[in-house]
Amino acid sequence: MKRARRIIAHRGASGLAPENTLNSIVRALQLGVDGVEVDVRALRDGVPIVFHDASLRRILRDDRMVCEVSLDEIKAMGRRLGLPIPTLREVLRVINGKAMLVIEVKEWRAVDGVVEELRGTTTAMNVVISSFDHRIPLHVKAEVDWVKVGFIVSLRPLSLSKLVDECVDVVFVRKDYVDEELVREALELGLDLYAWVINDPVEAEEFWRLGVTGVVTDRPDLVKVK
Repeated sequence: MKRARRIIAHRGASGLAPENTLNSIVRALQLGVDGVEVDVRALRDGVPIVFHDASLRRILRDDRMVCEVSLDEIKAMGRRLGLPIPTLREVLRVINGKAMLVIEVKEWRAVDGVVEELRGTTTAMNVVISSFDHRIPLHVKAEVDWVKVGFIVSLRPLSLSKLVDECVDVVFVRKDYVDEELVREALELGLDLYAWVINDPVEAEEFWRLGVTGVVTDRPDLVKVK
């Protein structure tokens, strides 16, 4: 059985616009990606915000942590730098079923806010909850039964069959650990397998030949399905 070749924009089209901003997300949609991946943390007031780092320093040039600021504060910082930092609610509205949305939940304190936002969202949306902490997507699935469960692995999984037993739908594997044997096992088990992060179209073609479901990329303008 031949897999579809899908492209997921990593933090939006983060090689073309600032990561995890509305600009990068809209740009990814304009390029016709199959999915958009974003990172979610919780602000001081509990609002789920789309932001990768625990610290504001790299993106917003502020020495505080994400968990120390309010929604009004982070929005103001973003405006000053021309970076529209979105809430999860804003991203859900922008995506609105146009593509699969992969929500990487970065911390447990963001879980309740993510669940609350998803409960107010149409089940027609294609949403995958992912995390390096594999307990998080399983917890969200228990609260919002229509989402898909995604595990992120930066090492070769010992047993994909165990992931199936845990009701995992999607596995995101660091590209260094993706090989023909792993892809074949995933295919046999009915798991979607994505390799991350791939920004070279020649390298992407190598993974297509292996049979991965798709690739995660910062450059959806370069990495295209042929």
